[in-house]
Amino acid sequence: MGCQTMDEHTAYPVFYDVEPTEVRKQTGSVGDAFAKHKDDEAARKWREALKEASDLAGFELKSIANGGEDTRKNFVDHLYYALTQKGIETYKDDQKIKQGKMISDELIKAIEDSKFYIIVFSKNYASSSWCLEELVKIMGCQTMDEHTAYPVFYDVEPTEVRKQTGSVGDAFAKHKDDEAARKWREALKEASDLAGFELKSIANG
Repeated sequence: MGCQTMDEHTAYPVFYDVEPTEVRKQTGSVGDAFAKHKDDEAARKWREALKEASDLAGFELKSIANGGEDTRKNFVDHLYYALTQKGIETYKDDQKIKQGKMISDELIKAIEDSKFYIIVFSKNYASSSWCLEELVKIMGCQTMDEHTAYPVFYDVEPTEVRKQTGSVGDAFAKHKDDEAARKWREALKEASDLAGFELKSIANG
């Protein structure tokens, strides 16, 4: 909150299955989570930061009550919709691809022209060589000025992405003998070291 008041620094809050007012006033589930800090000497500044962040223009996302393999896709669809509703020009790799054009060429240009990248890592992300190639390109671009990548770890731990273990390791196993495997591993490690968000999938009750 201190940094985002400076020029060229912007914060975008995402309210994932919580209302902005719950963050602002520390009520509901946010209040329950914050209760453990109520007697902490830093509690006041934390409350002020929560209030300030909740007053920013952001996005409200509801939990995805679907445990199937479309869960990640549904989350990405919701995020895409929320961004476009805010008037932010958003590119998704299955959107704006014109028939008859090479997807790779158009996607590479879209990555190069973008300023912000949201990478959603899921259990099956590393099974796609296409996703891994996109990631390599994004990691190259995000080192440039005015390009920033934000990883979202959807139902996976950052360490699983970093070390290709657990479900991420299982998904990546099909590529272990691929000549591009090394650069893909490096890109996964680099992306997992970035500051991002961890989200857990919500199953039907």
